[in-house]
Amino acid sequence: MPINEYGFLGKDIKQHEDNLLAKYNEVFDFYEEFNHFLHKIHDKTGLKNDDFQGAMITRTFTKSLTTFQAVYKLFRHHFCNNAENLCRVLFEEMVNVCYCVLGINEAKRFYSLEIIIALKIINEVNNPKNKEYFTESDKEKYFEKNHIVK
Repeated sequence: MPINEYGFLGKDIKQHEDNLLAKYNEVFDFYEEFNHFLHKIHDKTGLKNDDFQGAMITRTFTKSLTTFQAVYKLFRHHFCNNAENLCRVLFEEMVNVCYCVLGINEAKRFYSLEIIIALKIINEVNNPKNKEYFTESDKEKYFEKNHIVK
């Protein structure tokens, strides 16, 4: 199963993964240790019931931690371009964490912006000109006023 015929699902990918591991073994070891450190930090965030800023920091940090692990998994399995692209996403997520750390007002502003973006997406999906991209059953299910979504 040559890689040029089967891509990343072929059996030959294993040799490429092994070569990558041998070449960057120290980097992978560091990444795994740093991941362990980040999980210890994550586990020590003691949130109180009324701690909005702490909840936003934990929420954005958790999302970043998942992306951090995805970068590792992609690179480890030779999806280097995808891992590189995800690094940009990780950077943006860490900027969001740092912004929420600045204070309660910043955390509220960040959350408000997320809500505004979600509402814009919902409004765009509900825009009548975009209904043509949905199947008839989707139109009935999501756009008809008399239809109850179960």
